Amino acid sequence: MDGDFFSQLTIVLTASLILSTIVKRLGQPSILAYIFVGCLLGPTAFAKVTSLDEFAFISEFGVVFLLFTLGLEFSLDRLVTLKRAVFVLGSVQVIVCSLVFFIALHQWGISTQASFVLAGSLAFSSTAIVSKLLTDRQELGFDYAQLAVGMLLFQDLAAILFLIITPNLADGVSNDVMMITLSQALGKGLILFLVLMAVGKWILPHIYHEVAKTHSDEIFVLSTLVIILLSSWITHYFHLSMALGGFVIGMMLGE
Repeated sequence: MDGDFFSQLTIVLTASLILSTIVKRLGQPSILAYIFVGCLLGPTAFAKVTSLDEFAFISEFGVVFLLFTLGLEFSLDRLVTLKRAVFVLGSVQVIVCSLVFFIALHQWGISTQASFVLAGSLAFSSTAIVSKLLTDRQELGFDYAQLAVGMLLFQDLAAILFLIITPNLADGVSNDVMMITLSQALGKGLILFLVLMAVGKWILPHIYHEVAKTHSDEIFVLSTLVIILLSSWITHYFHLSMALGGFVIGMMLGE
């Protein structure tokens, strides 16, 4: 971490602290302050933040820890109960919104490939923003909140497929190659999800049993941090969402 990035990070955190305090006093969610700070200090405004790659890396881990916290609040039985609603509503939302945006953009004169990319981007919601709002309002225990988070997770899965399809939209890429790539990604995602679930069910309890014997809060926190990072690294290694790995491990630890 160089001095320039450390200075930028200090400015961002200080501005976020001040604005989030003001926003909270006004009775508004703190996420508005964070968005405003990003717009204000970003390269398109006062340009106080120029180390975009470093901040993007840190923010991605922030989403991972946020989804891990949400996973702790989620019940596996509850998720199984909501599976039809999550997948049905999630798929309908993604397909309908993508189709509407695609038709509108295509009628506007944008090419088919560009319309597909833009429509898919507009159809997805921000898991970090919605989750933060639900957390601030302490509404995660309600049915509609868990349904909303489930739909957001479905969007994360759909986004993975979207990112796989997008590079294959270039001219010269056959449909067979695209289908093979998509099938491989689906297979890896399913296998990885089952592996994480198995680790959370049969291995993590033994690990935390040994951690509990130490009677050390420091070791407990450190072991939890390592487990989150390992699960996120594994999902990232297989070109899947890091936040998805954090959520699955959080859900299994919550169980």
